[in-house]
Amino acid sequence: MLHRNTITASLASILFAIVSLIPTAVHADSALDFTLVNDTGYTIDKVFVSPSKLEEWGEDVMGPDDQVPDGKSVKIHFTRAHEKDTKWDLKIVFTDKEYRYWTNLDLSTISEITIHYKNDHATATWK
Repeated sequence: MLHRNTITASLASILFAIVSLIPTAVHADSALDFTLVNDTGYTIDKVFVSPSKLEEWGEDVMGPDDQVPDGKSVKIHFTRAHEKDTKWDLKIVFTDKEYRYWTNLDLSTISEITIHYKNDHATATWK
C-alpha cells in the first residue's frame, strides 16, 4: 500500500515535469522601448510611432481605450523585430483631436520622452 506522502510527492513530480515542458513567453525589452510622460495639462488620447522612412502612422500604440492623463506616463513597447530601424516619428493626439508630432527621433538612445505644452506650443524633451 502506498503512503499518502509518496502519492503526493509523485503527483507533484509529474505536475512539475508537465509544467516545465510548456514554453513560457519571455517579455524582453527592446532597445526602442521608452516611457512617454504627459506634462501638457491635457489628456493624451492616442500615440502613434512610425519609422521615419514610412509615410503612414499605423495603429495607435496604446490601444483604442487607453489614455494618458496629465502628469501620468505610459510605457511604449516595441517588438525586437523593429530594432533595425532607429529613426522614428512620434505623433500625439489629445482628446480634443489636436495633435503634435516630432520626427527623426533616435529611439535606440532615448529611454524617456516628456511632452510639454505651454502657450499653444508643444515641445518634447528626452533622455
